[in-house]
Amino acid sequence: MISGTNQLVDLVLAVLSASVVRGFLVFVAASAITVVGGKISAGHKRLIWFVVILSCLIISLIWLSMPTAQSAIQIPPSTTEFIRFLTAPLVSREHYLDMVATSNTYAALSGQNRVKSVAWWQLFIVFVWAIGIAAMLVRGIAARLELRRIAAVAVRHGDTQSCFDALVCRFKMRKTVTVLISRQCVVPFTFGVIKPRIVLPQSARDWSANRCRSVLIHELAHVRHGDYLIASIAQMICSLFWFIPYLWVAYARMARESEKECDGSVIEAGIRGTEYADHLLDIVHSSQGHILLPKPYPTIGRKHMLRDRIENILRTKPDRLKTRYRAAGVTLLVCFCCVLPLFAVTCATRPFVPTAEEPLYGAWVNEDYESLGLVHRKTKDAKYVFAPEGKLFVYNMTSALQPTLEGRLTFREKWTDSRGYVYYKAEYTSRWYPYDEHPDFIPKCHWYVLFRINATGDVLESVWNQIGYAEEFGHLAGWYEVHYRL
Repeated sequence: MISGTNQLVDLVLAVLSASVVRGFLVFVAASAITVVGGKISAGHKRLIWFVVILSCLIISLIWLSMPTAQSAIQIPPSTTEFIRFLTAPLVSREHYLDMVATSNTYAALSGQNRVKSVAWWQLFIVFVWAIGIAAMLVRGIAARLELRRIAAVAVRHGDTQSCFDALVCRFKMRKTVTVLISRQCVVPFTFGVIKPRIVLPQSARDWSANRCRSVLIHELAHVRHGDYLIASIAQMICSLFWFIPYLWVAYARMARESEKECDGSVIEAGIRGTEYADHLLDIVHSSQGHILLPKPYPTIGRKHMLRDRIENILRTKPDRLKTRYRAAGVTLLVCFCCVLPLFAVTCATRPFVPTAEEPLYGAWVNEDYESLGLVHRKTKDAKYVFAPEGKLFVYNMTSALQPTLEGRLTFREKWTDSRGYVYYKAEYTSRWYPYDEHPDFIPKCHWYVLFRINATGDVLESVWNQIGYAEEFGHLAGWYEVHYRL
C-alpha cells in the first residue's frame, strides 16, 4: 500500500495537471466564441470569462468526485510518476489511483521491499504551488485591509450623496449604498458586498453635475451587477491556480468587459459618448498615472484598456444595448452546453490483451496436492488448464476428466521484472460444478488473482483473494498455490 503522503502528493499533482489541460480547452472555446460572436454584449462576455475562471475549480471537483464518461483512447496502467502526471488530465480519479496502485504493486513484486518515496520534483512542485498560494492570499488580504482603511478615513459629501440618491430611485435599487470622498483615493472605485461603498477622489467636490452623474452611474452599475463579489471569487480562484497564465488573461478580459458593461449603462442613461469619454480622460489625467492597487482589478489606468474602453464608448449607441441580450443569452447557453462535456470525458486505462503465445497457457500440475486428502483438496488444486480467450479449468486431481470449476479470466496487467519473472493480474469469475458430496460449494464466485511464472517458464505461483489483489506471494497473502508445467 502506498503511504498517505505519497497518495496525497499524487492526487494534488493530478488535480493540477487536469485543471491546467482541461481548463485550457475551455479557455480556447471561450476565446473562439467571444471572437466569432461579435453581437454578444459586454455583460455576457464578462460572464463567459468568469465561467472560464470558475471552470478550473469545477474541473478539479469533478475530477475528484464525479463519475466520468470514457473515450476510446486507452492508456497503459503501469507508468512512471512523470508519465502519470502528464496523463492525469486524460483519466478519471479512479483510473489514476489504479495506475498508482499498479505501479506500487510492480515495485513491491520486483523485490523492492519498501514503498517508493515521493520524487523530489513532485515535492518541489507542491512546495512552490503552496508558497505561491500563500503569497497571493497575503496580497489579497492586504489589499482588502487597505480598502477598509481608505474607507474608514473617508467622509460623506451632501451634494454627491443627493445626486446618488436620485439615481438609486431611478434604477429602483433596494440595497443601501454609501458614497464617500477620500483624499487617499485617486480614481473612483466600488467595494463591498453586503454594504457596498463608492469612494470618490477629493477632486469630486469640484466636478460638474454631468461628470458626477456619469461617474456615479458607472459605479452604481458595478453594484447592480455584483462585480465586486464576482471579482473577489475570480481572484481567489486565480490565487489558487496562480501558475496558469491563461487564467490571468481571462481575469483581465473579465475586468475589461465589466468596465465596458458599466460604460454602456452610462450611455444608456442618456449621456453622450463623446462627453463621457472626455470625463474619463480627465479623471485619468488628474490621477497622474497612478492607480489604486488594492482594487480587485485595476484597469482604468492601463493605457491599452483605456483606449479600448474609449473606442467602445464612441461606438456604442443607446438603442443598441437592448437588442443583444436575447441573442447573447442563446449563444451563451449553446456555448456552455458544448463546453460542459469537456469537464467529464476521460480515457480508460488499457487492460492487457493476452495472445496465443502467452507462457501462461497450457496445463500446470502439482501432484503433491493429491496426497493432502479431500479436506485440503478444497483449497489446493492439483491441476490448472489455461485455454485461449481467458478460460481456466481447475481440477482437484491430475487424472480427473471433469474440472472442479471452470471460469473466465479478465486480464488487467502483465509485466516482466528485472529477473525475467512474468506477472499477470486478472479477475476470475468461476462456476463450481454441483457435486452432491460438496453441498457447501457456492455456485459462482469472483476472484482477484496474481500469477507469477519464473524466468525458465516451468514454475507457476498464484495468489487468490476475493477482496483485492495481493502485493506479495506466500500463504499470508491469500490462497497461495504452486504448480509446474506439464
